[in-house]
Amino acid sequence: MDDLTRYRRSSPSFLGIGTAFLVLFMAMGSRPVYAQATMEALDVEDVPLMTQYQKRDLAREAHELYFKGDYLQAAEIYQALIDAGLDYPAFHYNAGNAWYNAGDTGLAVWHYEKALRQIPRDENLQRNLRQVSPPENFREPFILLLLFTTFAGFFALEETLHILAVAWWTALLLFSVATLLRRAGRPRRLIMRLGQMVMVVFLIFAFTAAAKAYHQSRPWAILVGEAPEAFIAPREDAGPVYDTPPQAGWKVLRLSILPDGWAQVRMPDGTPAFVRQSALRSL
Repeated sequence: MDDLTRYRRSSPSFLGIGTAFLVLFMAMGSRPVYAQATMEALDVEDVPLMTQYQKRDLAREAHELYFKGDYLQAAEIYQALIDAGLDYPAFHYNAGNAWYNAGDTGLAVWHYEKALRQIPRDENLQRNLRQVSPPENFREPFILLLLFTTFAGFFALEETLHILAVAWWTALLLFSVATLLRRAGRPRRLIMRLGQMVMVVFLIFAFTAAAKAYHQSRPWAILVGEAPEAFIAPREDAGPVYDTPPQAGWKVLRLSILPDGWAQVRMPDGTPAFVRQSALRSL
């Protein structure tokens, strides 16, 4: 599987649509600055902060180990970098590749899902997730929601928030200019129309951001481990929910945390079940 690649469109039919798309793509260009990570998670003593050189060297070491076929060691280094606070999509992507080749489907799916939230348009990532993730994770949405889910899946939550901010201030600027041009008939009408179109973009992305934020705030988790089990009650002697044990990599919704290390979850098909908390990796 290949390493991450990074990734436009604008062919307006008239000025208003061009302005709206300009607002959209101006907002998609920025990325957050990630905090420095402590060395605690990497078991390095007496070093308060990880330097850029240490990050680079560890990432290079993991990369070399991966191509030498030492997938488990490479995965553990990527995992250590992520646990240290370097929540980069490239590390999640490469960790997913390494865990998959090391035979751990559950952790591979977890890392791909984490990367997908940050770079949803990456084709390599989409392809790998489709190949590795169990088919139960891909339920077709209701036909009336298909267009919206496809559109929303094109953007990361952070990108929708950036677009909202740019659209809001652009519309405010346009409406302010239109207010100053009260006696300029045609220019004022044109600017007002541009402002209205930008507000349409704002409303579309406000709804998209709200939907994505709600979805990502729900307690999703991935089943991990060699043989995760699902029971009809929070007891080891309770009967199994399925005749065939669930697969590692299933995306479930955690409903509640119970005593003695149990959790109640909703399986991909909607069936409620009880699993060990150790078999869950929260998204």
